Amino acid sequence: MTKASGKGKVAASASLTGMLSMVVAVALPLAACKPGGKASVTVAATGEVLVRVVEPRNFCATSASVSKLGEGGAERIWHVVRRGDSTACIRTFRVGTTPDGFRTIGLSKPSTPGHFEAIVLGGEYAIMRTFFVPQ
Repeated sequence: MTKASGKGKVAASASLTGMLSMVVAVALPLAACKPGGKASVTVAATGEVLVRVVEPRNFCATSASVSKLGEGGAERIWHVVRRGDSTACIRTFRVGTTPDGFRTIGLSKPSTPGHFEAIVLGGEYAIMRTFFVPQ
């Protein structure tokens, strides 16, 4: 049995603190939102994916993202955010494209077969929906 040195303990503690702050940073935007609302996801034969907010009816999205779910966790494949100067009120998103009044953060990757999760934020709502894209 080996005894851990003080350095190892500090490094492990710093690493854990860093991971916790990342979790808190991700959780804060969702914590301010009410879960709820409904979204539908349509997957066309061509692989095109449409995410549409059904409820609440007066919903205006400020951001939308899609992540591919896997054994190692989730990998964000698409994320759009409404520009600060925009008043665009969008309820339907075509995954992989950037709607007018929005900007894409990072690279948009095309959807591949598998399990996915869509998250749409707007106002006080965080709407989440999982879906499957077949081969």
